[in-house]
Amino acid sequence: MARLASAGIMLGIIAVAVLLDRYDQDFYLFSVQEDEYLEWATVWAFLFAAVLFGFASVHRHRNEKRNPWFLICLSAFCFVFAMEEISWGQRILGFRPPTYFLDQNFQQELNYHNIIEKDFRKLLLKVLILAYGLLLPVLALEQTTRRLVDKLSFVAPPTILIIPFSVTAAFYHIYPLQFTGEITELAFGFGLMFSALIYLSETNSALWHWWSNKWAMLRHSFITVCLLTFVTLLIGIGNATVARHSFNADPHVLETARVEALAIANDMAALYRNNKPGVVTRCKDHRRMNGLAKRLRTDYLYTSEFASLVEQGMSEERAQYFIDPWNSPYWMRHDCLLSDGIQQVFIYSFGPNRKRDSAKGQLSGDDIGVIIRYTPDEFE
Repeated sequence: MARLASAGIMLGIIAVAVLLDRYDQDFYLFSVQEDEYLEWATVWAFLFAAVLFGFASVHRHRNEKRNPWFLICLSAFCFVFAMEEISWGQRILGFRPPTYFLDQNFQQELNYHNIIEKDFRKLLLKVLILAYGLLLPVLALEQTTRRLVDKLSFVAPPTILIIPFSVTAAFYHIYPLQFTGEITELAFGFGLMFSALIYLSETNSALWHWWSNKWAMLRHSFITVCLLTFVTLLIGIGNATVARHSFNADPHVLETARVEALAIANDMAALYRNNKPGVVTRCKDHRRMNGLAKRLRTDYLYTSEFASLVEQGMSEERAQYFIDPWNSPYWMRHDCLLSDGIQQVFIYSFGPNRKRDSAKGQLSGDDIGVIIRYTPDEFE
């Protein structure tokens, strides 16, 4: 039952995402944003998997007298994956990453996976899912290759998980939804977590023996799978909720951000006056100011009003990479034509809580921003 429940939950993650995208897209798009429900659930799934694989490696070494190198590698991989998801705590603690990451990482965050070229990153994740979730259990099924798997001290996931792992990889390859990658990572994390848990339960490890003796009802691994799923999602929702609250909402710092956002808006307005607006930004553009400045290939944004704030105490690094006082990027959103024919461009900071609260066309939460509205001929 535990194996069946694990497979059902993995497939259920994908099914729920598809249904939400179809019937409640606003909630779906909200949930998959950085520091929201899905990302935090993914982080905790990988962290729990790291801990469980760690216990599994100890059991394999002590009780089975086998080399636990593969389980140790899985534990380390899960931990690193989880920390990469939260940029090693950067957005939580609000520290500025080293210059290398500000320059080379398109998200300007302390993580390595966003430095890797996108197509290669996607290929690598598909290979990892299929190698672990499909190839390894298939090799473990056949007698000849099973001996090789055993000799090399590989530990295959449950055979029944071949189906959800394969569906997850196919889902990622097809990429039918916005943010499909986030759904894939969550399903993969749950698959790893369940694989570790089932291994511990079926080998009757010391951890499982303690767990089942302490709470009799949890002797059934099916109940434990369901409970672990519930706890992972609950903690993820809790983390996302806490992340929405403001931190360091010092009035002076808030005013500094407003002045900086206005300076960027003035620089953008000047660019529009000196160029056709469509050359500077395009309808539905939504990107970090650093990325926009690089794309435009002009020094204007690096030398104008925003850059001049260095003389008033802003650090040169923040000016060069368009970083707000909370060490998050400034953003630009071009909202296209409004009902009265006026175009709107929104320059904003995530504010003290270091996460996006604003929706299209409106300033929300503790985000700080300036709106530029213009017609094809003049600015308002």
